[in-house]
Amino acid sequence: MRGAVTQFWVDHPGGLGQDPRTYGSVTHFEQLYPDRFWTAYLDTLPDNEDGKLAWEASRHALALVTMYAATGRERYLELAWEYSLQAMARRDDRIGRVDFRNRSLPAWGSTRYLPGKRAVFFVHTGLIVEPILETLLALRGDLALVYENAPAAPPAAPWASPAARDSLLADCLAALDVYGDRYRPGATPEEAYYLDDTLPRQPQPFNAQNVFGYDLELAARLAGREEDRARAAALLQFFKNRLAVSAEGGYIWEYAAAPISPSNPPSLPPDVLKCEEISHGYVTIEPIPKAARLGVVFDATDMDRFARTLTKQVYREEYGMFSTLVGCKIAYSPNYIDRIGGWLCLTAHEPAGYRAVERYLAENVADPIPLYLAYLVLFDPERADARD
Repeated sequence: MRGAVTQFWVDHPGGLGQDPRTYGSVTHFEQLYPDRFWTAYLDTLPDNEDGKLAWEASRHALALVTMYAATGRERYLELAWEYSLQAMARRDDRIGRVDFRNRSLPAWGSTRYLPGKRAVFFVHTGLIVEPILETLLALRGDLALVYENAPAAPPAAPWASPAARDSLLADCLAALDVYGDRYRPGATPEEAYYLDDTLPRQPQPFNAQNVFGYDLELAARLAGREEDRARAAALLQFFKNRLAVSAEGGYIWEYAAAPISPSNPPSLPPDVLKCEEISHGYVTIEPIPKAARLGVVFDATDMDRFARTLTKQVYREEYGMFSTLVGCKIAYSPNYIDRIGGWLCLTAHEPAGYRAVERYLAENVADPIPLYLAYLVLFDPERADARD
């Protein structure tokens, strides 16, 4: 523990001196990421061969949707729409690429995890599709279902015709359906999971399942497919059944569940868990506040516990540092700390957590990625006018 705290402060002396009150503002967002940045980025959107479409571009698109939710500025949504079209144009079946079984699927293949062996990965589809479905939700005027204070009326959006929206939704459903044969019942009647891409009997990691479950819930609301709604709840329940409550009153969890069997109980005591690190952990928790707003599986009690995960287990106020494990012990790794900005997604009703992350970013990160700045704008507890 002493080594973790000492190394944290060696790596992050907090000397940038940026003002937090202007750091997390619309003005700062547009200074770092002006319209010309987005035009150039979307014109040369990466494909997913190395996973960049999933792990970078989709998070940039999520930042655009978040900024639309925070400000109501239609230009952000138009850019998210452009991402949606460009991402769909890069699907394997659209660009003539095949996986290692010689299939050209309506998804995004990659050699990121299996060098020389091209495959479509569950988590990539979940990440790429997420901002597209949120864009379609915003175009219906329903984005306030998942982002508090988002515009409650449909935008004019002359650039997105009804026919184009229907076509884009159909494309999303086709991508989600690629994995239908890997869906399995869980250890209890109310839960289920998807099999891992490569390991027999192993469930997909929680970060992959949670974002995919959230996608299925949005797809159900947009397309009316009740089977998707049932699967969404079952996937998120699978994660909830494997959460443990820490001594601090927050949640802790592992990266993935063990293979499902009668000898593998849905929940484990805290002293048995091997806690996830905060990098994958952010992807795991990112859909949870939005699922809770939709009334799917998680409720206010759960959100209070997730908030304590951030404020009592990840942030260690007594040392002024962030642990890079979710909560089993204090640890620090420079490989994970740069994802702490993502944890702002838990701070809609948690000013202490917001201020701690805001202060760290302002003091240590000169050029934050778009999503973290967008979270600062959206979740500012004192925000009255989108902090222009």
